[in-house]
Amino acid sequence: MLLVCGIANPKSILEELQVKAHSVKLLAFKDHHIYDSVDIKKIKDEFSKINSLNKIIITTEKDAARLSKFENELEELPFFVLPMSHKFLFAEEKNFEKIIFEFVGSFEGQTDNAVDDPT
Repeated sequence: MLLVCGIANPKSILEELQVKAHSVKLLAFKDHHIYDSVDIKKIKDEFSKINSLNKIIITTEKDAARLSKFENELEELPFFVLPMSHKFLFAEEKNFEKIIFEFVGSFEGQTDNAVDDPT
């Protein structure tokens, strides 16, 4: 398995994949990396070095979006996206929802004065 990611700290993703896969190679890029054709060549080269018939490439949702412009160059590779999810610490989900609903509710009844009604 080749893990391709441009995030600040890929350690937790790498550790999670290492528990589930026989072998994981990390190809890390800087956080918020903008991929170019040199990177695509590097991904292909690193993938070809993996000596297994059952090999795949895993990337994050963020990186998948950034790599999507290279769909034609990458379409022959078995790319998979690792979905991300969030969780609230310290049972803060209800408090978060309350803050969001209060914020959104503060806009009720307001009108957009920036657009004049021509009628």
